[in-house]
Formats: sequence, structure tokens, C-alpha cells
Amino acid sequence: GNTSDICPVGALTTSDFRFKARPWELRAAASICNHCPVGCNTTLNVRREVVSGGEWVVKRVMPRQNEAVNEIWICDKGRFGIPFATHTEKRLTLPLVRRDGELLPATWEEALDLVAERFKSAGSGLFTLASGRLANEDLFNLQQFSKKVQGQAALYTHMSGGELTKKLGFAPGTNFADMGAGGVFLVVASDLEEEAPLWWLRVKQAVERGAKLIVLNPRKTKLDRYANFSLRYPFGMASGSVLAIANSLSAKRSELPDGLQTLIGSKLFNDAAQAFASAENAVVIFGSEGMGLAESEVLAQACANLLISTGHTGRPNNGLLAVWSRANDQGAWEMGWEPVNDLMGALENARALYIAAADPVGDDPAFQAAFGADKFVVVQDLYLTQTARLADVVFPAQSFIEREGSYTSGERRVQRFYPAIQPVNALPEQVSSPGTSKSPLLTSVRSPWQGPQADYAIPVWLADRMGIQGLAKGGAASVFLELAKTIPVFEGINYQKLA
Repeated sequence: GNTSDICPVGALTTSDFRFKARPWELRAAASICNHCPVGCNTTLNVRREVVSGGEWVVKRVMPRQNEAVNEIWICDKGRFGIPFATHTEKRLTLPLVRRDGELLPATWEEALDLVAERFKSAGSGLFTLASGRLANEDLFNLQQFSKKVQGQAALYTHMSGGELTKKLGFAPGTNFADMGAGGVFLVVASDLEEEAPLWWLRVKQAVERGAKLIVLNPRKTKLDRYANFSLRYPFGMASGSVLAIANSLSAKRSELPDGLQTLIGSKLFNDAAQAFASAENAVVIFGSEGMGLAESEVLAQACANLLISTGHTGRPNNGLLAVWSRANDQGAWEMGWEPVNDLMGALENARALYIAAADPVGDDPAFQAAFGADKFVVVQDLYLTQTARLADVVFPAQSFIEREGSYTSGERRVQRFYPAIQPVNALPEQVSSPGTSKSPLLTSVRSPWQGPQADYAIPVWLADRMGIQGLAKGGAASVFLELAKTIPVFEGINYQKLA
């Protein structure tokens, strides 16, 4: 995809854009890619067209220059993966309420009243599950709503370690472009080129400037081509292999698991450990290859201990970086969202479930057993997922191209995105008369009778109907201001500064 960007005369174009529009017909909206934790800056080129019924549509995604994040590049996932947000034919456009065993269209008024009544009766038995696909503003209002009703909130993820990236993550002023000779990267349990392609590119560039690269993985990846030290450990021994590096540098030795003798007995391993310890700057990038929550948490702790023992914390261009599976997982951790070790048990024990931007049943059909007939389930999403098919009420949500908000990248960099097109609308004949709203409409949010809504707005409407005060009202900027007042790490940040 980048080849078409650097063509000096515009002769090379991508097949999805060729003959579909002319550049001078397009309008531009600044956005942030949400396919991985890198947070690449993008431009969404949009136009109104006849073939789409006169609607504004995204015609292409282009890189937007940010030398501290993605320079002038984006990966092919970010460039060509936009249809999930624009597929209007399959998107949810109306609330759905289960009647006689079937999910049927309903008005927002009807759906909100039903959910408010059932959540009120559930009280502390409410369990909220949300993923890092949501923006900071969404996660904040969902979290505040759960607290107000004294329910439990959990992050939907297979990877742990966010408590440590909060403490030992990148400090302000960190930039991959400043890393070169004197620096070292340790990449463990991650196929970086697949999971976070721009980090793979920037690590490669740092190596070309003189940085050392240690790849510690159970299998060969594309990053090994550029590694100074390419090391293998048996699957299931990621944390032990990092602990072995710390052991080789310390007089105080910890007990290591069996199966690492081949690794720690090699000269290459010891040379790698010495290179890490003697580096001026060191960054550890850890993933979750072949792991779950428990093992990734132990790995994160081992990586943190290695950084602390070698003095590579608290300064720019040093620290711990997690290869999260979603764009805003780091933002969720910063706000206090954490996964539960026994998600199945938490789902089974709850009286009511509020699931936003998560599909546990679609990821693992075994979770279907937790959705009993006596449990009230609400799902808030873009599509009718496998989990949504089991819900009692489904709320349609806006995609990131239809609204504004902010994400926190894996580097702990807060970035703002802007609306590119109008939200998807339900057809007028699908919407029955809503009557009079019982709560005032939120400013900067479309009428609740006109299709999908921003994820941060729906909990506010529910709170109003339940007589709960204190949730951040207004548009995304107002919600972010309240977030910055409440969460210390966001203090002093506002939409003007992010712009």
C-alpha cells in the first residue's frame, strides 16, 4: 500500500480506489487507525456519491504525517481494513428488543426504559464487560456507570500486564526515531510484523542506525532477519527465558524452570544479556504468543524486573511496551479497567450483563453456557455478533469514523480522532414515533431516534432513567474533560491540546 503513496507521478494506485474517485473531489478528516496499539495517524478521504445513494462514504485511507508515531507510513491493515466501519448494509441501525424469543426492532425510548428497569433491579449484580476497541470517553462513562450502580466492570482481553506498563511504560519524549547506537530492543513472545507492523518498521530502522536487537521467541519471525541475537525458548517458557537473562546479570540467582538449559548454556544468550545490561537505553516489547492472562502477567513481571534491575526505567527511550490486541487496551488499563481471571464464572454469577464492543461467545462458543435464560443481557456493538444474538436488548453503536474521541496508544500517547461521515441512519419507515423523551438530549449527540449512537452517550441515558447523577454529559470533549479531572494520568490534557 505504501508503494502507491511514494509513486512520484501518481501512476500507481490501489485497486480499491482506482477509477472510484478523483483526489480533488475528496474531503479529508483526521483520524487514528484502530487496528492495533500503534495508533497510526491517518487521513480518511470521503465524498458524497450517487452509487451510495447520495451518502458520504470513505473512499480511501491515507497516512497522516506524525514523526513521533508512524512518520509517513501506515500498514496494509490500516489502509484496507476500513470496511468493518463502513458496511452499512450489515450494521445495526436500530435497538433490538427480544419479544417471544426473537430480537425485533424497537425505539430507543422503549429499549432504554426496559434496560434501566432491569439494571436497577440487578443493582450490584450487574457485570460490565468492555474491550479496548472503545475510545477513552466510552470506557470512562461505562466505568462510571458501573460504579454508580455498584456493579463490577472488567476488560475483555486475553493479555495481562497493563498494571506494569502504567508504571514502567514509555515516558513523555520517547520516540523510536531517537533510538540508535547505544540502544537495545528486547522483543519477546511477539510476531511484531504481524501484530504491530509500524513498530516492526521502526525497530528495524533503529537497528539500521546502530541499535542492538534481541529477539526472544518460540518460533522464527520476520523480525529475526534484523536481530543481532535471535534466541529460541520452548513454548510456555517465555517468562523463564526473560528471568534467565536477569539471572545471568545478577549474583542472586532465581530458580529457573527445566527446559531452558539449551538456551542459557549458549554464548549467544550470554552475549545478548550483556548487551542489554550495558545499553544506554533499553526497551522491552512483550506480546502474548501462545499465552493467556496468567502467563502473560508473569511474563510482564519478568520483563519489568529485568528493566528495573538494569536501571532502564523512568527516562525517555526506556521502558516496557505491550503489544496489545486492540487499539485502546492501554487506555483501558490507565483508567483502571482490568480483566478477571475467571471470566466464565463472572458471567455466570452476574444477574445482568452489559457487554460493549466484546464478543466472548464468538471467540469461544463455550461462553454460551454462561448466558442462562434467567439472566438479562444487553449488548452494545456495531454488528449483530454471536453474543448479541443471545441478548435481550441490543444497542447500535457508532463506529470511529462517525464520531470524535481519543485513543491511548501502546506508547501511552493520547491522540484525538475526528468524525469523517454522518452516522448510519435507520430508514424513516423503520422507526415508530418515539413520543417525548424522559431525559434531555445530550449536546453534540444525534437524536436518540436516528440510528446508532456514540458508546459514551448510551450509559448517560440509562443513568438518567435510573435516577443516577454524576455521569459526564455532553459531547466527547465534555466527557474527556471530566475524565482528565478524575484520572490523574490524564490531568492537564484536553481536546485543544490534542488538536
